Amino acid sequence: AVTTSTASVTVLAKATIEDPLCIVGYPRTWMHPALPAGARLIIDPQVTATPAATSFTYTLATTTPINQPILIRSADGQIIGSGVVKSASVRSSDMTGNQRVGVLNGLQLIDLPLVIYGDFNGVRIDCAIFIGGVTYIDGSTMKFISCVDIANNQTQILNFQKPVNTHSNCHKFSIYHNDTLIATYN
Repeated sequence: AVTTSTASVTVLAKATIEDPLCIVGYPRTWMHPALPAGARLIIDPQVTATPAATSFTYTLATTTPINQPILIRSADGQIIGSGVVKSASVRSSDMTGNQRVGVLNGLQLIDLPLVIYGDFNGVRIDCAIFIGGVTYIDGSTMKFISCVDIANNQTQILNFQKPVNTHSNCHKFSIYHNDTLIATYN
């Protein structure tokens, strides 16, 4: 026997988000676009995701440099989109140590390794010196490390010069993902 029936189909729009990047040990604020009515984010439990008071905003934190999934589910549980929380680590300063490599024209030459691991696409690291008399070897007080620099080499060596009587090469790192500040540390 032949039967004919009719079914109503509701096509759900695909929801998209930008994949956020977290630096291990540094919580960051992340805003996502509005989702379809009733939809919700399911963020992997390996990521600490705390909703903020502002709509569509979370504070995200990771403890390992491993990417973790995000699902976007419709009100009835269908997956309508996905993404990942990217995670990376940056180690320097007290974690890698300074190394005195010599003296030139009465100034100490100091190398500071910056060890980088993870997906750094769209990342820029700014390193500003904030103590008088200390500069990079080229005389500047600011370095900009791009994702291209990072992709080519997982360790960057920052070369400082400082007067012998200066106690440190105080500096501040600011890490940006797609021009959004995501971590700052000394």
